[in-house]
Amino acid sequence: MDVGIIIPPDEDFDTVPLMKDQLIILMHSSHPLSQKETIGIPDLQGEDLLIGKCGYEVQIHALFKEYNLTPKVRFEMDYIETRLSMIQEGLGITITTKQNIWWLPDQVVFRELKPDTFRDINIAVLDMKDISKATDAFIQTALTLFANDDV
Repeated sequence: MDVGIIIPPDEDFDTVPLMKDQLIILMHSSHPLSQKETIGIPDLQGEDLLIGKCGYEVQIHALFKEYNLTPKVRFEMDYIETRLSMIQEGLGITITTKQNIWWLPDQVVFRELKPDTFRDINIAVLDMKDISKATDAFIQTALTLFANDDV
């Protein structure tokens, strides 16, 4: 493999920042927190969390730790579609990113997490000094395409 997309940290690769993706909260429209315009980590204490296993869990636990809080993780799962279905059934709320949401089903709303919190997405190669012209062209194209995607 010549190039990949990763969520840091990873010491094994040389990386190039590609984009930042803002974390948001998804919940049922009847959830009490849906009345708030923005939500902070302390607001989530005691809430049933549906955690994605796609690189989010480490950052979510770190955010809670910053406030000396422990997240109440009800379920961990791989797919956002599963979390959306569970939210529709009132089984919890989730933290995800804006780029991860293409659509929201009925009765599911999102609120921004404050302070603004982002997940970094990087391009990774084994060694920047040894990349091929094709890999360099791919990286430059990706950087151009995502130049304005800082969500």
